[in-house]
Amino acid sequence: WMQGDTQYPETTTYEISKQGEMPVSNISRIALGKASKVLCESVAPFDETRMMSPGVELAVFLTGWIGFRVIAEIVSYILVNFVGTNEYSLLILNYFSYGVLFLGIVGISFRFLPKLFKNVFRKEILFGLLVWLAILMFDGEWARIISMFQASTNINQTVVNGMIKQSPLLAIVFTGFIAPFCEEMTYRCGLFAFGSRINKVLAYVGTAFIFAFIHMHDFTSLNEWLNIPPYVFAGLAFCFAYDKWGLGASLLAHVTNNTIAVLLTMAL
Repeated sequence: WMQGDTQYPETTTYEISKQGEMPVSNISRIALGKASKVLCESVAPFDETRMMSPGVELAVFLTGWIGFRVIAEIVSYILVNFVGTNEYSLLILNYFSYGVLFLGIVGISFRFLPKLFKNVFRKEILFGLLVWLAILMFDGEWARIISMFQASTNINQTVVNGMIKQSPLLAIVFTGFIAPFCEEMTYRCGLFAFGSRINKVLAYVGTAFIFAFIHMHDFTSLNEWLNIPPYVFAGLAFCFAYDKWGLGASLLAHVTNNTIAVLLTMAL
């Protein structure tokens, strides 16, 4: 669990659907398609990529991307050398690190938060639920595809599931809410917004793959690579929600995705 084995509490409905718990019906696909067409045509795109200055966007991204690793290394060192380790050490490492990261991101972006969250409670945030449904559908389809290769759950998801079982309440708070907030600020308000100033297509692709790779822990494992497409798709979907309707929509999609997966894991 230490020195680089820090897990990112990103849960995917793909992992649940692999167990046959979340089938996606044709009716839901048709309904999603019709609803998406109507809603997308009724609301103009909402540009929120200029809410923070370029310097702050870059600082928020680097804090979330590199800062999390630095925090985790420090916490890991303290646990190993001064506190001691037990079955809850990984849970403490991850959740404490995310708590510190949350405070750091809020501190860096504090003067921009009123502007960002002024638009979070617009009606357009409900589009985030459509984005989540799209992620759910992709997860279900991908689960069926890789089931032919007998792929197992990836390392990240296995550890996250273990932490959910250890402390369901903390999992809801950290995996369901704090981690999505930190990741949306880091990768949408930070990396994607900054990259969009240069090239929006590259911003989409780069953000999606970096977001996916932070949830990958063994680049030599075929099983890990087979599990990566749902994360890439989710990264693209969150970027689209942010680009189209703002932070509220991408955050709602991310929180819903994680929270539903946590609740399902608790129920299994």
